[in-house]
Amino acid sequence: EQGMFPEDFRIFLDSPGAAQQIPLVKRHEDCWDDMTLAAMKGKYHIFKFPNLKIIRTKKESDALDKLTRESDAPYVIISASGMGSMGRIVKHIKSHISHDDVDYFITGYQAPGTNGWQLERGTDSLKIDGKEVPVSANVIRLRGYGAHADGKGCVKHIVDYVKPSKGVIVAHGDKKQNDWMLENLV
Repeated sequence: EQGMFPEDFRIFLDSPGAAQQIPLVKRHEDCWDDMTLAAMKGKYHIFKFPNLKIIRTKKESDALDKLTRESDAPYVIISASGMGSMGRIVKHIKSHISHDDVDYFITGYQAPGTNGWQLERGTDSLKIDGKEVPVSANVIRLRGYGAHADGKGCVKHIVDYVKPSKGVIVAHGDKKQNDWMLENLV
């Protein structure tokens, strides 16, 4: 919006789940806050801006690392983290983390022992596909961008909006927090 990115700056969204959710998000304007509504209706639509490429296939994803590393153009790859230990992000980490011209941003919760957790704590190398991969990238931890609400926020959302008729299964998180959530949903 401010015109601060170079014209050749590219943004790749490489997350099959996120790509599949875009039509759902577009369809539910009633869930958008005022800032999102203004962005979606204005000149800088969050899903239709210059140089955005949504990666939809595994073949496109597999070609992405070579394409970006061989180009001089600046880029960002947005990929669901899987805490850096599963999904497409693992190959992106493997291809980019050993380069000192890379900034790797961690934005969500990182469970102990995962690649993301190790990177957050400043590890010198990661074991990926049975091989040690040196870490030379600048690892940056951004707080406040996690996709998970806090426990009270999740409970409030489930009770006030979801209103499940057949119950709730808590399947992600640490046992202590999951137990607390189950107790508060009963």
